[in-house]
Amino acid sequence: MNESQFTLLKNRLSSIIDMELDSIRFYKLGKNAKLHTILLGKETSYDVEGVLLI
Repeated sequence: MNESQFTLLKNRLSSIIDMELDSIRFYKLGKNAKLHTILLGKETSYDVEGVLLI
């Protein structure tokens, strides 16, 4: 996925999710990518009893 495709995906998901309740994290991978996370929506902590979708 190139940067343009990523931006379109991120914008599309932003328009679908409830920013007050939902949370989506993007992890950029690759040999030249800086290790960082992009978060959409509510910042939450990991719930070991909850649903985990990867």
